[in-house]
Amino acid sequence: MSKKKDMKKVFISSKISDHKLQELNLELYILCKNLGFDPYLPQLEVPLDTRMSPMEILETNERAVDSSDLMLMVFDKAGSGSVEYQRIYIAQKTIVAYRSQESIVSENLGMMLEGAWQRIPAEYKSSTLQGLEIILKKFK
Repeated sequence: MSKKKDMKKVFISSKISDHKLQELNLELYILCKNLGFDPYLPQLEVPLDTRMSPMEILETNERAVDSSDLMLMVFDKAGSGSVEYQRIYIAQKTIVAYRSQESIVSENLGMMLEGAWQRIPAEYKSSTLQGLEIILKKFK
């Protein structure tokens, strides 16, 4: 059995449309790798300049979500990962949540994503990378 097969898969769900979030996403990807996870980051797998059709992108992300053991979701911008969130929530898989600023209010996320944030247990949420690392280590 290969080492990669034994690694838990983490789907990183975040907006990719702005440079600051792309950098954060890469930082989260590296954090997951360093902790021994097999992370899936859509911006690396399906870059913005891809020639894939919208349907191919959707199906690629669906397969990645379905094969993941847990999701790391960034709650910093409206519209980030709501389809993926719903899919993994229905599958009853673990969702770990990160919000770079605790002060981000529901208007910045939209009501549905704010509801998703509120649904996630407090022990699975962090607004610091150090706190996120502690949470992720529990799932090793």
